[in-house]
Amino acid sequence: MKVWSISRAVGLFTGDSRALLIIISGAMLLAGWVWLQENPQHNPLEPLDLNDPPGWATAGKLSDLSGNRALCRQVLTRSEVPFTALPGVGDGPCGLPDRTQINNPVIVPGNAIATCPINAGLALWINHGVQQAAEEHLDTKVTRILHLGTVNCRRVNSRQNAPWSEHATANAIDISGFVLENGEYVSVLQHWGEGKKGDFLEAVRDSACQSFRTVLSPEYNAQHADHFHLDQGTRWARVCR
Repeated sequence: MKVWSISRAVGLFTGDSRALLIIISGAMLLAGWVWLQENPQHNPLEPLDLNDPPGWATAGKLSDLSGNRALCRQVLTRSEVPFTALPGVGDGPCGLPDRTQINNPVIVPGNAIATCPINAGLALWINHGVQQAAEEHLDTKVTRILHLGTVNCRRVNSRQNAPWSEHATANAIDISGFVLENGEYVSVLQHWGEGKKGDFLEAVRDSACQSFRTVLSPEYNAQHADHFHLDQGTRWARVCR
């Protein structure tokens, strides 16, 4: 009887422990679900909203936009990003099946043509990278972002046997500088690595890596001494240099 009583007590204790474990696990799952609802940028099941800061799930959601114009333009519309959908033109390696006009007044020259994923990346980068970096490092805001173009039918580095550049299909944009609210100008060529403006440029380069598949800066090579190359290519790995 004594042995039976001890065994029974142990069994009851084990059962209570399992019940307690189930309750704790359920509470943790509920807390996690609530947290994900409050932080959709970390939830892979929530649709992408470019007004949310980058999170754990953002990179995957941005990747889903490549080659899916309908989904991408839904994201732009949901996020209230101004754009103009244009018909595709051409074919082959320099065809432009996705022509989405950039209507953001911050981007100069205006009305540039790029792919929809480039538009999405720019919106995310400007809202959650560029402006924050300007306030943190320069105590001001950015009013203009200067670019060197998006479309260029050529191979990488213009080498004959190289793969086609993302510029060939307008899936890239080159950024050369920033105009600040206080009237000052920050040039990639002139200010990279130079004081506070250099710190700002490094910060916006780093933040761009959360919005684009490939980011190349003066740190990469001499060919990028005067601009940041940003693209949404579908290569197997992200590049941030």
